[in-house]
Amino acid sequence: MLRKTLAVLAATAVISGALSWAATSFQLQTKLNTAGGTLQVRNNAVQTVAGTTVYSNFTTAAPVPVRVTANPGYKITSVTKSGVAQVIGNYTTHYYTTVKKSDGSVQSLVAGFTIQKYTVTGIASGPGTVSPASTAIAYGGNATLTASPNAGAVLTSVTGGTATVSGSPVVYPCSTPATITVTNVTSPRTVQAVFAAVGANAGENQTAMIVTKVTLRGTLQGGGTFTWVQESGPAVTLVGAGTLNPEFTPMTLGTYVFRLTQYLNGLAVATSTTQVKVVDSLISSMRTDCNGCHGPTGIYPTPQAFISWSSSNHKYLGVSCVSCHTTGAMPTPVNPTTVDSSSFVNLNASAGPVGGYFCAACHTDSIFAGYDRSMHKVKGVTCTACHKGGPHLPEAEPGVCQECHYNGLGIVPNHTVDIGPNVICISCHNPHSSFAAVQGDLETLHYGNMTTGAYPATYVTSRSACTDCHFSTVTNQAIRQAWYTSGHAKGSAPAYSTYDFKTMDGCVQCHTTTGFVNYSTGKVTTAWGVASDKTKEMVTCRACHIDIVTGALRTVQPAKPFSNEPTYVNPSVGQSNLCMTCHSGTNTGQVITTQLQANADFTNMAFIQPHYATAAAAMYAKGGYHFPGRNYDLGATHSNLGNTNAKGPCVSCHRNGTYGHSFRSGVSTLCTTCHGANMPEEQRQLARDSFVSLLEVLRAQLAAKGFIYTDKAPHFAQRNWGSGQQGANVMGAAFNYALLMRELGSFGHNPRYSKQLAMDSIDILDNGVIDDSVTTEAVPTLRDAGAISQAVADSVIAYKARNLCITCHGGSASTPSPMATNQHATHITSVYGPGAYLGSEYTVCQACHVGTTATHNNGSPDLKSGDGSLCMGCHAGQLVDWKTTSRIECTVCHAQNPAQLPNGTQAPYKAYFGSKGHGRFAVSNQCTVCHDRNATHITGTLGDSKRLLMNNDNLLCASCHSNASVVSARFLNISTHRAKDGSTIACRECHDTHGTGNLSMIRGEIRGFNIYFTDRVNTLVESTTNRGLCQVCHTKTNYYRAGVPEGSHFTSGCLDCHTHTSSGGAFKPIGGGCDSCHGYPPAPKNTATAFGSYANWANARFEDYSGGGGAHLVAAHISPFAKPEEGWTNCTACHNGGATGMTPYHRMVTPVKEHIENLTVLVDNSLRFANSFTVYTGASLTSVPGANKTGSCFNIACHMSPSARWSTER
Repeated sequence: MLRKTLAVLAATAVISGALSWAATSFQLQTKLNTAGGTLQVRNNAVQTVAGTTVYSNFTTAAPVPVRVTANPGYKITSVTKSGVAQVIGNYTTHYYTTVKKSDGSVQSLVAGFTIQKYTVTGIASGPGTVSPASTAIAYGGNATLTASPNAGAVLTSVTGGTATVSGSPVVYPCSTPATITVTNVTSPRTVQAVFAAVGANAGENQTAMIVTKVTLRGTLQGGGTFTWVQESGPAVTLVGAGTLNPEFTPMTLGTYVFRLTQYLNGLAVATSTTQVKVVDSLISSMRTDCNGCHGPTGIYPTPQAFISWSSSNHKYLGVSCVSCHTTGAMPTPVNPTTVDSSSFVNLNASAGPVGGYFCAACHTDSIFAGYDRSMHKVKGVTCTACHKGGPHLPEAEPGVCQECHYNGLGIVPNHTVDIGPNVICISCHNPHSSFAAVQGDLETLHYGNMTTGAYPATYVTSRSACTDCHFSTVTNQAIRQAWYTSGHAKGSAPAYSTYDFKTMDGCVQCHTTTGFVNYSTGKVTTAWGVASDKTKEMVTCRACHIDIVTGALRTVQPAKPFSNEPTYVNPSVGQSNLCMTCHSGTNTGQVITTQLQANADFTNMAFIQPHYATAAAAMYAKGGYHFPGRNYDLGATHSNLGNTNAKGPCVSCHRNGTYGHSFRSGVSTLCTTCHGANMPEEQRQLARDSFVSLLEVLRAQLAAKGFIYTDKAPHFAQRNWGSGQQGANVMGAAFNYALLMRELGSFGHNPRYSKQLAMDSIDILDNGVIDDSVTTEAVPTLRDAGAISQAVADSVIAYKARNLCITCHGGSASTPSPMATNQHATHITSVYGPGAYLGSEYTVCQACHVGTTATHNNGSPDLKSGDGSLCMGCHAGQLVDWKTTSRIECTVCHAQNPAQLPNGTQAPYKAYFGSKGHGRFAVSNQCTVCHDRNATHITGTLGDSKRLLMNNDNLLCASCHSNASVVSARFLNISTHRAKDGSTIACRECHDTHGTGNLSMIRGEIRGFNIYFTDRVNTLVESTTNRGLCQVCHTKTNYYRAGVPEGSHFTSGCLDCHTHTSSGGAFKPIGGGCDSCHGYPPAPKNTATAFGSYANWANARFEDYSGGGGAHLVAAHISPFAKPEEGWTNCTACHNGGATGMTPYHRMVTPVKEHIENLTVLVDNSLRFANSFTVYTGASLTSVPGANKTGSCFNIACHMSPSARWSTER
């Protein structure tokens, strides 16, 4: 029964399992419809091949996972499960799903892919385009776009892709379309092209007068750099060629064409030309070019236009027809329809900004701004009401004011002061001003009543009266008007407005008229005013004049201006003492040195500022901070002016017939007394501009060190200047800048002193020492950092190199008298002269001439020619005739009493030249045989300029010593000594062709050691110092080494074997082989055998000791045909045991007779019978004092019994 039950249960289990399998079994068919991804069912193998169906069977009720994955660059576009499309959504890279039995016994899943595309976007920045603006690129593909600059623009950069033009990388800036390639696009990309507008305009064409400054007016768009180049016309130099407004002064008639070219990153991107027609008469030119049509044909304007213009100030100032009307197409853009003929207001943009004044293109804006606010405009008085001649004759008539302002008696009623009937109104009044005054408000200037802290000074104060300035003469009126334009009359100037100076002790004597009067009469410097008095004084007429009617001046004694140098007294300069009193300042840079000497802490010290307007101090080389070790004794020639008429320099220059009481500066008739035509106003202005540039470099250098200058006192806020002398020097440099900035006129008062103060200040700042590095270190560093402009850099470099003397004495040594006379060219510009030592600055002239004394402008050259002068030093105490055109002989300087430069450098004396040097020989007894008489010579440093005719010394020597017509056989074909590496050694290493105390012109000193070569046999090797001629240079040789005792070679007779004419190099052993020392082979001294000829041991030589070489002249031992080049072949059998080398037996010790014990006889192994047989039988190899004795040989192979003795001598 039990068995049956078990059978039933088993059967039931089988049926149940079958039913269970049927319920969970299903098939999944999967397929990749397209390539571009993978499919994996559960953990089965990954499907990668498209188009193939994979069948997977499962027996499970659980969901079966399926994962679809897109390859890089592809995306999933479709998933179909059992015929039903699935929603993919954002799952384009990975898609996950499941299948299970309940969905059917046979199921399917099909996946599709497409390649991914990404957008490449092009962006244009600036005037240009990028096309296409965007493009879709398949994954991993490449995109191509085009960047095109607009007209007048360039492509300056591209990011996001590679830019090319015609297949080559773009060079920026680029003015042509460029191809931009974006490679391997695997994500959205952006390409940006940056464009920039460019443009160059050289300006309008001009017509200019000859010998009249012309200014070019160029403009740039887009920045970058630029150049001006003259394309045609008479050659000129553009002053300020680094600016857009360069200038030149044409000296020749013609048409000058200039091109302005713009560069970006060194490439030209735009260009333009302008033309300047230079004529010798504007009238003739305009008559031909303009009036030729506008006159006789009746074309507007009428012929009177030309007549009016030709007598106008416009004509005299170089303003021609084309200046206003241009040379463009007719009708001209400036005509009565574009510019109002009465008010000169622009009516059309072709003439200028509409509503603006046409004349403002040249005249200052203040004229028109003042007119717009004036009563003249309010009352309807237009420009032509006063300028009756219109634009072609613009000068106002002198009596034009009478038409409105005079009464019937010919005077102006109710005028403040009596002016008389003959005064020209515009000498005081400005009709363009709202107050009709020359400058400012007449009422305010006369009667100011201010309460603010910095209110200006006025003409009328509590201590003044009208008669202090006014009395009715034309001369007085002119003086007043001139004074009115001066700094003395500028009430708002800091000298008057900064403080209430009348209340300040020590200031009143210069900053107020009353104080100056008190000081000049009684040396009173105490305050005279009170703060409640709200007026401030200027320096008016009575300050300097004791009587303004007669003009009599006050008499003032020289002042002691400097509080820190109380013993210093200004020079007495007559009338100019009046000026010197206040224009010397109150302190000098010595005040900083005093602080240093008192051990002051410059790391925490407020800036010590100089006083302003210190012209007189600069004149006499005072005022500035003087750096240690520098010479500032640089007086100015200008200080000598006025010495003959008691006016002194200040009055002579600033109160002369040219500038009068305006006290202005500039070129006047006085200048021509000394400067002649060499000092036009442009030259003075150029010097001023150069000096301003120099100060700009000093300002920038201070700023680079952290010291920032401000206009407001005390000008520098920093307190840490550094410690000790360094701190004093830095503050001193700042002191000098403030001093010179507040007295720019110092460039003319004392050019050398002011220039050196600024140069030294820059020099000390750039690297802490004064080493003449302004133009080599400071300027380029500041320029490259953008702290100064290229124009400033160029100006300072030129200014530093400028010689002040040549301003008067000719531009260069090639110019007419005097620089082309009296050997100036030899001393300054000729390379064979001392110009390289003297330099190009003022010192080159000052070296020989006196330039600081009152005799400088006396017509005499003032040559320093006495004892101790440069002339006497250089010319060895014997001055030459300066007017000669002959060159002096070399021996004048290179003499027993030699020429000597101030730095101590002496011309080497060549005492042995004629007796032991090349001077012994007719073909070489002139210096110019070897030396170039025109080469660089006197530099101040010995040995830096050999002046040889050939750069290579040895070639120069060989040029004679290889020429049989020049030298004898003894000196012909002299070989060059060689170093161990084979390089040639210069002849001059051992020889001095000028001759020495040694033989053969051997130098008396080589490598720092004294050389004595007085015996050709016995003085070549020195046994005490071991640094004789044949030893001193040798450091790598085996023998005769420097400093090493020579114990194994000859110490005399070296030249017997080592000759100067050896082939392969001087002193190489004769023959270069065995025979060079002992013959090939050595021969016995006592022999009847012939040798020394062909087939008879041609290279054999006698051995140097008795008993040696006895067996060598035996044909069985050494062939009679033996040659040295056979080397060891003939030696090894008997001497070296068969070895073909020097070691260990060939010791090369000479002379052999003194080292006989070094000889070895050792027969080759192949010839031996037994070692005991191969011996020196009865031989004694010993040197003196021993007695050497030869032996015989017994080795069986050659000699069956002992041979004969080798020598018949021993």
